[in-house]
Amino acid sequence: VPVAPGDTTPLPNAPGTVSRMSDDASSSSFPMASSTKAGTTEIDMKIRGLMAKQGKETFRFLRWCKGNPLSETGKRQQMIKLMFMTLVPVLALTIITVLSMVKVQQSNAMRTKIRDMIRFSMETGTVIHFLQRERDMTALHLTSQGAETRLFLRERYPATDTALDKLSMWPEKSSDGNSLSQFGSVKDFQKFLRKHRMELNSVKTKPYD
Repeated sequence: VPVAPGDTTPLPNAPGTVSRMSDDASSSSFPMASSTKAGTTEIDMKIRGLMAKQGKETFRFLRWCKGNPLSETGKRQQMIKLMFMTLVPVLALTIITVLSMVKVQQSNAMRTKIRDMIRFSMETGTVIHFLQRERDMTALHLTSQGAETRLFLRERYPATDTALDKLSMWPEKSSDGNSLSQFGSVKDFQKFLRKHRMELNSVKTKPYD
């Protein structure tokens, strides 16, 4: 290859060129691992410096929330924050579920109370119905004073007694708050009714009474 006068550039196949290229290659490949490690360490130090600088400028609570994730304490803080973020929805769902259960329980209790009131109203209506029939037959017997009406009247007693026995409850006091002694309980009323039946006399009792 022709070379210009004064040109000192070595040829590619010259011995000096080969040795220099090999030296450059070895010198460039040797510090690769160490330079990577040094770069990682430098980045680590920069992150630590940045976190330390931010920690000084914030309050203690914010500093705890922004804990250094590279330290052991920061790792624990990060774990606590993750657990907190996970438990908050679970706790909220638990509270909502408990409130829903309480509401359902209150609704069931109200429905049960209403059902008992309706059933007691029906039972009371049955008692009143048989009491009216017994009263009508009593008035008929007093006006006619016959043996046949007396027999019909006695046949009315068991129906009234059965209706009273089927009552599921008994009101403790009347609507105006003044309870009579004969209405204190089912047994008191049955005792009063039996006494009224025994005292029934066509001579002393008038149909209106």
